[in-house]
Amino acid sequence: MEDKKSFSRVGFGLIIIFIAGLIFQTLVLRSRPFAVFDSSLIIVSNFIGMYGIGLPIFLYLFKDREKLDVPRKEKISFKEGFVLFTIGFAVMYVVNLGCTVIFTLLGAKITNQLGETIMGLNIVSAFLLIVIIGPILEELLFRKTLYRFSDTLGENGYIIFSSIMFSLFHLNITQSIYTFFLGIILAYLYVKTGKLIVPIVMHMVVNFVGSIIPLLLFGSETAVVFYSLIALILVVAGLVFLIVNFSQVKAIFKTDNHFSLSQSVRNPGMIIFLILSIGMILLGIFGAFFI
Repeated sequence: MEDKKSFSRVGFGLIIIFIAGLIFQTLVLRSRPFAVFDSSLIIVSNFIGMYGIGLPIFLYLFKDREKLDVPRKEKISFKEGFVLFTIGFAVMYVVNLGCTVIFTLLGAKITNQLGETIMGLNIVSAFLLIVIIGPILEELLFRKTLYRFSDTLGENGYIIFSSIMFSLFHLNITQSIYTFFLGIILAYLYVKTGKLIVPIVMHMVVNFVGSIIPLLLFGSETAVVFYSLIALILVVAGLVFLIVNFSQVKAIFKTDNHFSLSQSVRNPGMIIFLILSIGMILLGIFGAFFI
C-alpha cells in the first residue's frame, strides 16, 4: 500500500511540475504587454516555473522516502560510452526521420517541437537551457530521484519505469518515442556507474550534437552537408552497435522483482498523469492532421 502511495505521488508530482510551468508562464505573460510575441520569454518563463518551482515541490514529496545508493560502482570506458552515444543518436535520428516521413505521407503538418523551441532562443540561452540546465535537472528528477523505487521495482524495472516517465514528460509523439530509448541508456549508465554525472554528461552530449550544432550551422550549406554526412555515419554505426548488442538490450526488459510495472501505475496519481500526458500527445497528433 505504501509503495502505491509513493508511485501516486510520482504522478501528482509530475503534474505539479507541468502546472507550475503554465502558471508562472501565464503570470509573466500577463505582466508584460505583447509578451505573447516573445517566444524566448515564453520558453524561459515556462522553464523557470517547471524547474524553479515545480521541481522543488516534486522533490519535497519524497523527502520521507529512503534514499538508495547505487550498489554498483563500475567505470565506463570511452569505447562503451561512444557505443551508447551512437545508439542513442541513431534512435533519435531514425525516429525523427520516420515520424516526419509518416506524417508527411499521411498529409499531416508535422512540427518539431524541440527544434521550434531552440529556434525561439538565442544561441546562448539555447545552450544554457538545452545543454546545461535541462540535462542536470532532468537527470536529478528521472534518474536519481526515481532510483528510490529500485528497491520495489528492481534495477531493470527502475530503468523501464524511469524511461517511461521521462518519455511521457515530453508530451510530443516524436520526442516521447526516442526519449524512451534515450532514457534507458541514461538510466543504465546511472545504475552501472552509480554516478549521476555520467548520465548528465551523456545527456548533454546528445542534446549538443543533436540540437545545438545544427542551430550553429544553420545558413551554411556546406557545413550542413558535412554535418549530415557525419550524422549518417553515426546513425549507421549506432544501428550496427544496436544489432550486435541486441541481446543485452533485450535483457533490460526482463524485470527482476515481484512488484510489476503494471502495479506501479494502478493508483490515482499515475492514472491521472498517464491520461493527461497521453491525452496531450494524442492532441498533438490530432492537431497535426486537422489544424
